[in-house]
Amino acid sequence: VSFKLKPDPVGSLRTGNIMKTKEGQYMAAVSFYPSIAVPDVECDSMSEIIFLVDRSGSMTGKRIQRARDTLQIFLRSLPLGCHFNIVSFGSDYTKLFKEGSQLYSDETLNIAAAHVEAMKADMDGTNLLSPLKALLDRSTFHDDGRVRQIFLLTDGQVSNIAEVIKWVKVHSDAARV
Repeated sequence: VSFKLKPDPVGSLRTGNIMKTKEGQYMAAVSFYPSIAVPDVECDSMSEIIFLVDRSGSMTGKRIQRARDTLQIFLRSLPLGCHFNIVSFGSDYTKLFKEGSQLYSDETLNIAAAHVEAMKADMDGTNLLSPLKALLDRSTFHDDGRVRQIFLLTDGQVSNIAEVIKWVKVHSDAARV
């Protein structure tokens, strides 16, 4: 097989090494990295990301610490221009931003990071269905066409799993869970 390497003007051919074998043949070891276009910021402005965090009694110790650590990483990985909120649940549920999801910014990131750092497994039982019903209720959606995505952080000790799965299936057109 014969071919010519033509590096992309952007430089998609990043590294390589050409060696001559004992038999006098040449071999090449190259690494290619694709040139991936980064979408405009406006593309992500249509996202609404909601973190649904289990703070029930079963989340004590390392479980709540892992949830906090994971959530801190997620928060710092959000796309610019998106809207987000954190909903904590146990026997009941609460929203970080009571008035609804907020535009991701340095200010809202700092508020959310402080909130996450203070999270404890102090919300008693594990009622996942109530917050899911509230989040999947179409009347809470924005008229601007934002796509709602819900990320669930839990230890999985939910008592009514079948009912939760049924509810999400029926309302799967409303949001990604």
